[in-house]
Amino acid sequence: MRRLREVVDSVMTFSGVMFVLVTVLYTTASVGQVLLILTGLLMVQLGVWSVAGYVLPSTRTNDGLREAVVEYLAMVRNIYQVANAQQRAPFDSAAEDLVTQTNIVIEAARKDLETDAA
Repeated sequence: MRRLREVVDSVMTFSGVMFVLVTVLYTTASVGQVLLILTGLLMVQLGVWSVAGYVLPSTRTNDGLREAVVEYLAMVRNIYQVANAQQRAPFDSAAEDLVTQTNIVIEAARKDLETDAA
């Protein structure tokens, strides 16, 4: 699905540019030309803004896992800071929290196994 979104984004951008170029080269100055140029520029902007990302679904299927990993990384940063400060008691607490978060990440990932088996 990600590849399809990339293709749609590219096609929108390039077709918009071509629309503008062809319009400018082969039409006379009129209201129609201005409307065609504005339409082409709109298509370019839609391609640049990656509108396909809003229309087509995301490849992420397990948002819980992503959130658990983000929290895990925050805890890794914390334990690294505590270790560098050489604070023993906060380090032990941070280590326990990190082990707990590791189990949460594993359980969140396990949900993908359950959906694949169904």
